[in-house]
Amino acid sequence: MSVRHIKFFLLIFVFVFSQAFFAVVNAAYERFATGETAVIGEFVYDDNFVATTTAGCTLSVYDPTGSLIVNAASMTANANGFTHYSFLVPASGPEGVWPTAMTCGNVLNGDLVKLDKSFVVGATLVSTSTLATSVWTSASRSLTTFGTLVSDVWANGTRTLTSGGGASAADVWSYATRRLTDGALDSGSLALTSDVTTASSSLAAVINGIPSVSGWRTSLNNSASVQAGSGYRARLFVANNSGVPVAPNATPTITIYDSNRSLIVSNAAMTNISTGQYEYTYSVASGAAQGTWESIVATDVDGSNTVTNNSYWLVAGSPAQVIINSVTTDSGVANNNVSANLTVTNEGLTGYEYQYEWCVVSSVDNSCGGGDDEYRGTGAKFINPGEDWNTDLTATITESGSYYFKVVVYFGTERSGSSRTFDITVLGDDGDTGNSGSGGGGGGSNPQRTAPGPVPATVACGGSSFDCNGRVDSVDFSILLYFWKATPPFANPNVDINKDGKVDSIDFSIMLYNWTR
Repeated sequence: MSVRHIKFFLLIFVFVFSQAFFAVVNAAYERFATGETAVIGEFVYDDNFVATTTAGCTLSVYDPTGSLIVNAASMTANANGFTHYSFLVPASGPEGVWPTAMTCGNVLNGDLVKLDKSFVVGATLVSTSTLATSVWTSASRSLTTFGTLVSDVWANGTRTLTSGGGASAADVWSYATRRLTDGALDSGSLALTSDVTTASSSLAAVINGIPSVSGWRTSLNNSASVQAGSGYRARLFVANNSGVPVAPNATPTITIYDSNRSLIVSNAAMTNISTGQYEYTYSVASGAAQGTWESIVATDVDGSNTVTNNSYWLVAGSPAQVIINSVTTDSGVANNNVSANLTVTNEGLTGYEYQYEWCVVSSVDNSCGGGDDEYRGTGAKFINPGEDWNTDLTATITESGSYYFKVVVYFGTERSGSSRTFDITVLGDDGDTGNSGSGGGGGGSNPQRTAPGPVPATVACGGSSFDCNGRVDSVDFSILLYFWKATPPFANPNVDINKDGKVDSIDFSIMLYNWTR
């Protein structure tokens, strides 16, 4: 099984965009007028930094009194990952800060993200449709009684339409070659409609080519949780107000603090991977402080203004203690079951789901896996911090011998293990049959052998095939053990291979020499 750093490691990243050039996290909120529609949203990406529409984001809005106005409303996700919600600010207000939270993912999957999308409702803006009415219907405001403004213009003794100060009026109206009808203006001409239209288009192009100070958007995403000893990754996106990636004035820098607020990385330059995208990776030491770490990214967007983003992420470490308390075998039966009693302890500060494997091997240097185990199994178990998990792991062995029962528990990139030796004697049918008296190998229809009972003394096969089936295998080994160190005469005369009146290591060596023959 693959190692998992958290219980479910498919993360959905949500990016926080500054809504104004000077905006930073927890800085000034965007302002809306009462009765205005506020579009609230962010770009959402998955753990591969690909725009996603499946984050299932919702929005909750409270008014300044704390009353819930919008209750976890579903947000709309565009194809480019921009997830948004249109909220109509009540015409009646109230004015002030409207706390708003954007939620994506969930606790069950381990990818819950919440963003502060609060905004400010300010004084009602005056509509152009009501401006004239505000002036002309006022009981104390008219063209003739607008303070002293009218008299300042019309009653001035030296400023009239015919003598507008000096000779300005005469210069315009009495000049022989300057006329409004043909646009003539001495050696030049007045601006015609076509001139104004052309100039407007050119001016719009120039304006659109200048980065808007209030139109920069920067968002930072990073690993939500990192196991001590593993890698941390952060990615920054820089875009204009339309969401199009753009390059800032300078390469963004990142600063990282650990859970003790110790400075770990100071103003390190991020790596540019494409237009408007920057990345930074960091290897968290296996002995790093556990808890909440913070990353702060500074982006110089235009040479004089810097946008700052920050993000908090968790460094987890849960080393495991592994002890094999005992190994129990069912020696003397066919296809023995071996059972190991195991205790695993979470010695970390956080709960962790451990992946583990166990195996039976014939050599202490042989690790679990690789296809050469006598037996192998895998599993997973969530253990709370400080908790002991006691269980029994079983294996099946078909050949007698000395073995090692091994258990390995994984946490992040680290592992803990334990091993214990045991001996086992396996008896039973290995697919062979007994002898029908033919003396040859493999012939006859002999009854299946289920126990090592002695062959009658009148049968003498010779060699190391004590059951006279023509082959030397585990059944012959079991018969040899049955007569081991016994006193002659032997009920099965074949076990004393060298005919020295003893069943000992010499007979055993001769049998091993002929093994499987």
